[in-house]
Amino acid sequence: MNREKLLKYLPLVAMAAIVVFFGAALKRISINDILSIAPHNYVLASLTILGLYAVKSVSVVFPLLVLYIAAGAMFPTLYAILLSAAGLFICIAIPYYIGRFSGSEAVGKLVKKYPKAQQLSDYSEKNGVFLSYLLRVVNILPGDIISMLLGASGMDFRTYVVGSILGLLPVMIPAVLVGKNLENPTSMQFILPFAVMIIISLASTVLYNRYKKRNRK
Repeated sequence: MNREKLLKYLPLVAMAAIVVFFGAALKRISINDILSIAPHNYVLASLTILGLYAVKSVSVVFPLLVLYIAAGAMFPTLYAILLSAAGLFICIAIPYYIGRFSGSEAVGKLVKKYPKAQQLSDYSEKNGVFLSYLLRVVNILPGDIISMLLGASGMDFRTYVVGSILGLLPVMIPAVLVGKNLENPTSMQFILPFAVMIIISLASTVLYNRYKKRNRK
């Protein structure tokens, strides 16, 4: 393997190492864990949340929902939404550029255990914004894998970001509201956004199935 090819594999090897050595711990991380390690200083707490979004972007197993809810519990609602949006940008940009740098061959070898990955590659040259949006609201592949594949496919970054953020916001905003009312789980302020997340998940699954059927024709 020549030096150039080795360099392309390094980011993917680093991601795989994180999953192997820290995956179990990251998968089990809870809202209380995040709240307990966050500094009381507003700026440092914000940087901690953004740092966790960066960790999530290369971990595959770290659940985004935990970060949404934790941000809602820690900060005023509007600030929590804006901070989470900034975190999402970090979270989707890092694996996208890893995929772009490493290329489709290297990424394909890493994600070959995901049978739906090839299907994603087949769709990636079509409506970029819609596809990016749809793949975020439908849980068919880990988000970090999606980002790497779309980056490796050469999808325009702006198209990718617009679709991805639009697809993530409908769950992120209700989850922040859930976090804001975490200590009162029987209130409508908690139950309603939680119900919205479930409805979005079901509706997006129906939408994705229709999209697949249309593209088979």
